[in-house]
Amino acid sequence: MKILTDEEIKEVVEHIWDEAVEFDHQPTDWELELHVYRKVLEAQLEKWEESC
Repeated sequence: MKILTDEEIKEVVEHIWDEAVEFDHQPTDWELELHVYRKVLEAQLEKWEESC
């Protein structure tokens, strides 16, 4: 079951990138990947909790 749409995941990734630019930190690939996974999972959990 897909909780977040592809568009919602894209928005999460864009938000993470914007935060990195704001703090003048160019994340490495693995930092970005781990951060993306965490943010997507948090968003999925929040959406799941709202639906219960």
